[in-house]
Amino acid sequence: MGLTDKEKLKREKLKLRNVWKVVRFPISRLKEVADDIFSLYIRFVRDKDKPCITCWRFYAEYDNWHYQIRQHLNTRYAETNCAKQCKGCNKWHQWEQVIFGRRIDEIYWDGTAEALEIYARWISTIKQSDYLEIIEKYHTLVTEAWIPNTIPKKYLWIK
Repeated sequence: MGLTDKEKLKREKLKLRNVWKVVRFPISRLKEVADDIFSLYIRFVRDKDKPCITCWRFYAEYDNWHYQIRQHLNTRYAETNCAKQCKGCNKWHQWEQVIFGRRIDEIYWDGTAEALEIYARWISTIKQSDYLEIIEKYHTLVTEAWIPNTIPKKYLWIK
């Protein structure tokens, strides 16, 4: 005895519901994880052989410096907006944002810093799915590059 179309449809819906079930986490936790993994990518993968963006020296420890502050969600995870900076410059040379802007223009193209300033002030929101995409993208990039002295963690909670 075969199943009716209604029963088949019901089974398919149940299968999809169980397969694509995503555990809900607060946006604040997803933002923390996305910040951590994005910072690891900038400091240890993309800019690993480059000196500090401000003083042009090599140090043991670095921070991820944003040209436009992290409060602006549009540019928070933009790679053109970030570079690695030594901890001393990050603490004492915050006023050198103009120098950072000039260096961004040198690295990418003229007008990049101005475009980031305009784009940063657009109103936008980031949803849970967007944070999960950011985490997944940069997690794969970091684990493929394998950062020495760190243990890559699996940050995805998809069942």
